[in-house]
Amino acid sequence: MRLFRTKDQERIGEMYVMISVLLHAGFPILINYATHFVPAIFYAGISAIVTAIMMFAILVYQKDLKEIFVKKAWFPISMVVIFVVVVPLALIYSGTKMTSGINTSILLQAEIIFTLLFTWIAGEKITQRRLFGGLAVLCGTILVIYNGALKLNVGDLLIVAATAFYPIGNIYAKKALKLVSPITILFLRSLFGGMALILISLWLDGIIIGGIDLIQIMRDYWFIILLNGLLISGITKIIWYKGLKRLDLSKAIIMVMTFPAFSIILAGAFLKEIPTLYQVGGLVIIFAGLYSVMKHKAIPVGSIDGK
Repeated sequence: MRLFRTKDQERIGEMYVMISVLLHAGFPILINYATHFVPAIFYAGISAIVTAIMMFAILVYQKDLKEIFVKKAWFPISMVVIFVVVVPLALIYSGTKMTSGINTSILLQAEIIFTLLFTWIAGEKITQRRLFGGLAVLCGTILVIYNGALKLNVGDLLIVAATAFYPIGNIYAKKALKLVSPITILFLRSLFGGMALILISLWLDGIIIGGIDLIQIMRDYWFIILLNGLLISGITKIIWYKGLKRLDLSKAIIMVMTFPAFSIILAGAFLKEIPTLYQVGGLVIIFAGLYSVMKHKAIPVGSIDGK
């Protein structure tokens, strides 16, 4: 009887993870579309604020507001704000405007390259299987960036550069998760990260285009702001954590890494983007590399703290 309950919980976990994968697949497509109408960094910031409001409401409902005042968690969460929210999102949202939704989705997988590099620098032994997986992801990433022409796209490079910061933030996310709940982390990182991104946007856009009309932007594009802040960055993360509680970490990670395949379908449907052979080939190679790395050993739990 206990075995059946375990199997049932595993199936429920798989269902939660797959729902989160399908929703997360819309992230690179949505931001690629939205940043052609809304200033990129401002869109990242205002979406994060919407997420923060949602997470605050959940904390109030669960009567967990006291976790906000756990001082030991403040420093690791501040590092998460910098290395998971402010720097990476500023680069990703700025980069996607200069490239395609398909490239945005695939190139986000470059994170595993920097994760392996960072763990090697930290003194962890890199096995042959992990080395093969990392090199495969690197080759796939290069193939996607190449895409049939020896011409570097700044947007592609910004997205790849953004993923280099995640391993640092993930280490601190893991430390924070030992002190407070995921909802508290999502609230604080979204609140302070969102405010920082909005201030950066106001400064940069004030220099580049002479300022932006915040009220008009929010009035005209409220739907895509709420869609990103509530659904993609909010509900998706909650569903992900529900699935993660019921599944082996390595299995959950392998499942979630398939999201670019669904992103390609969404890119074709909504952005009218048709994947090239180079993009498809690069994605297949990246999948092979990711599977090789994840199948060998589960990655640290902090590294799945949603982006």
